[in-house]
Amino acid sequence: MAEALWVQCAGYADGERGVEQVSWLSRLFAKKSDTALSDLVKLSHTRGYTHDIVGEASYQSGLARIAGAKDADSKNHECSAILICELDNPHDSNAVAVMINGRKVGYLSRDAAQSYRAELAAINSRMPNAQVRAQIIGGWKNDDSEGHYGVKLNLKRPIALAR
Repeated sequence: MAEALWVQCAGYADGERGVEQVSWLSRLFAKKSDTALSDLVKLSHTRGYTHDIVGEASYQSGLARIAGAKDADSKNHECSAILICELDNPHDSNAVAVMINGRKVGYLSRDAAQSYRAELAAINSRMPNAQVRAQIIGGWKNDDSEGHYGVKLNLKRPIALAR
């Protein structure tokens, strides 16, 4: 029987814990962009969530699952994000995906991704996945208006490994 690795992601707004089974074969042959299980480094942070990401409009249902359903108040859900260099992205060879609780929630902008990858390569040529602080914002709904969810990162630039 094949040995399996169980990966647990906690922190859903409804208290649910997501659990995913990954066999050792799928882990061995998985593309780096498909998994957050490969090398992981923790990056230094600064004051505040100053880096916007792009593409969140395509991931609203996942963001709602993480931060909670829309209500009268805007969300300010603090969490961790994993930055993953997508080596095989057909639209952008420098793409850096942003994952929260195992869900893709967007990307670094093209300019930010290009400079981030250059800085990461200078620190570690293997281009590991990186953990940063994140905040999910927005996500309100009232009689007058409705706001989409967004994500901001607390990412010190130039990047540095956390101590």
